[in-house]
Amino acid sequence: MNRRPTSSVIAWLALGALPALWALSACRDAGPDASSPTATPGEAPGGGPADLPRGPRARAMTLELVLVADDVASTTRAFRAAVRRHHGWVQAANEESEDERSATLDVKVPAAEIDSFRAQARHLAEVERETERVEDVTEQQTDLGARLRNARREEERLLALMGEHTASLGDLVALEGKLAEVRDRIERMDAVDRALAERVSFVNVHAEIRARPVAYWKRPGQTLARAGEWGFGTACALVVGTGAAVAGLGPSVIVLVVAVLCMFYLLKALWRRGRRARAG
Repeated sequence: MNRRPTSSVIAWLALGALPALWALSACRDAGPDASSPTATPGEAPGGGPADLPRGPRARAMTLELVLVADDVASTTRAFRAAVRRHHGWVQAANEESEDERSATLDVKVPAAEIDSFRAQARHLAEVERETERVEDVTEQQTDLGARLRNARREEERLLALMGEHTASLGDLVALEGKLAEVRDRIERMDAVDRALAERVSFVNVHAEIRARPVAYWKRPGQTLARAGEWGFGTACALVVGTGAAVAGLGPSVIVLVVAVLCMFYLLKALWRRGRRARAG
């Protein structure tokens, strides 16, 4: 008598649980797949940054060095040798020997060897200042490459159109003008691309080599010689300047003196004539 009601209760409970199980199964199927990657804000579905070029970055680097040396001439020669040893070259150089000797050099060094070159330059003399600037030109290079490829595709399409025998004479003239514009744009972009590639491949190094300052009392002979040279130069400048002033102003002063004397004698003659007339 007791088993029948118990069996019926279990059956009703099982029937009531079926809809709940079906709903849970549907929610699980509609939810996100745990095995698939989820893109976070600012990232592409693959997990990388969105809208950013992948691969190695293209960087243009410039380096400024200020070196202080006891012997500027020998340090400059050693610096030039270090540039040649690292497969670079000197673009511009200026050496001054007045007062304190100094030298300025603008050189290019391959980017792959800049660390070795910098380490060697530091051993040549005391580094007073070292400034490094790096510019990321990846996006600029990527954009320029894309525009260059599009321009070359446009050139190919124009050449294909000009090769068709169905084009009229007017169409050919218009296509030639358009082709000339496209090729001019390609040449200009190609020149910019080469210059940009050179900026990435080579580092611009501006180096200034200065003589180490020495107190004047530590070199009395040189100090006295420079003082005498400065005094003699000042005296010569004074004499020459005075002579130049006299030579420049002399003619004008003479003309002015002659004019004043003429006016004086003229007025004197008129005054004497008037006096005689009154006396007679």
